[in-house]
Amino acid sequence: MKYVMKEYGIIIFSLLFYGLILSCSKDDEQTILEEPKTEDQAQNNNQKEEEVRYYVKYEIEIKHDRADDTMSIEFTSEKGKEKVSGLAENWSGTYGPVKKGFKASLACSISTIGYRKEIHGRIYVCREIEPFVIKAESRKDGSLGIYYTIDF
Repeated sequence: MKYVMKEYGIIIFSLLFYGLILSCSKDDEQTILEEPKTEDQAQNNNQKEEEVRYYVKYEIEIKHDRADDTMSIEFTSEKGKEKVSGLAENWSGTYGPVKKGFKASLACSISTIGYRKEIHGRIYVCREIEPFVIKAESRKDGSLGIYYTIDF
């Protein structure tokens, strides 16, 4: 008798357990997934956004008439304001990583007076491993200054 009761008990328990599993539907799973985020989860998402790395590429192209022209370039890198000077020639540099909100700046001037000296400057930005995109550009004679704040 005990043996029969034990078998019936196992069968009844198995049927109840199986019925419980079948009573859960996909709608219940979606409801669980769509619950609003807690403050901790929202804060973690914000931290992940802040951890995104950006890289800044500066580029200067110079067209001038004199071979002995000198130039001065000032730009902002992850270390702060930096300066490069020398003979006037095309120049580029890539810096980073920097964070969202970084204020990229590029200034260039050529030292001769009275001769043609066109400067074309560009600021490119990329996020993580995405391609670089032009975010600021200017073409001027003699000197230029361009700026861009990373906001994407």
